[in-house]
Amino acid sequence: MSNATNEAMALAGLPAAAVAGITGNADNAVTAVGTSASDGFAMKTRAVVITGGSSKVVVLPSPAGTANELYFVVNRSGNTNAIYPPSGYTINNTTSVNISTAKSCLVIYLAGTTEFYTVPIVPT
Repeated sequence: MSNATNEAMALAGLPAAAVAGITGNADNAVTAVGTSASDGFAMKTRAVVITGGSSKVVVLPSPAGTANELYFVVNRSGNTNAIYPPSGYTINNTTSVNISTAKSCLVIYLAGTTEFYTVPIVPT
């Protein structure tokens, strides 16, 4: 949605969090926090752009259904941060993976398993 639409909803009295949820921009500029899956930033959408945090954590959401799921993580924070799977799952057969600054990756959940896997995205 346009900035004008966002502003109109805000002027109509909708809280900022509601406007972000309606427009789909809830996780467009997040700060990674915490040191583990239990206190990290919990993703609420399938895509997140990390703009703050140093050696901190982003936690993937629990799979919503029985189909394979895709997530996209971009790190623009200037620091390396970690991606954790939800409790009871693994990522690349381990507990977490690091994402360096100025990097992005596709995260794939394989339906019917407890596995997430990353696919680094290399600019051309």
